Amino acid sequence: MRGGRGGGNFILGWRRAVSPLTSVDVSAQTGLTSAATATITRQLTTHTSGAISYNYIAQQGLGLNLMLERQLFPQTRGYLSWNVGPIGSMSTGASHAFGKNAVKCDLTVGLAATGIAGSYVRQVSNTHVYRAAVKAGTTGMEMEVGTTNQVDEDTALGFSIVVSLRGLTLKF
Repeated sequence: MRGGRGGGNFILGWRRAVSPLTSVDVSAQTGLTSAATATITRQLTTHTSGAISYNYIAQQGLGLNLMLERQLFPQTRGYLSWNVGPIGSMSTGASHAFGKNAVKCDLTVGLAATGIAGSYVRQVSNTHVYRAAVKAGTTGMEMEVGTTNQVDEDTALGFSIVVSLRGLTLKF
């Protein structure tokens, strides 16, 4: 809440596998920020996939994001992402899964912000996950803890608490 006013976003998404190697994702959100995104992901080789994403963000305009992801080791993946607009940036990172745990680290360099991020995820059951994340950069620092519960095959419910320079934020 800011000044006695709450805020949030409503997000709606749809995913479809159009072939064994290609999928399409479409999402839209409204609330504090309005945006729409369409993404096409394709498996390029046995260990490499690529994605192209078109997005529209209100008050910012149209954007394009290109991403390559590759399996580096049996349980480790790396990626490189180039965001052409509306605010340009480049990101690289890696994720590693071991047992019921996963860690991820990212480095982003861009016109609006530069920073690093890291996260840890622990699967405590087939349907329940805990996560913690830290972000630090030119726009400040942020820490997040949360949990997600898989209700059924298509539905997950989650809750997070974020502490940052702007205050405390609750995410549902």
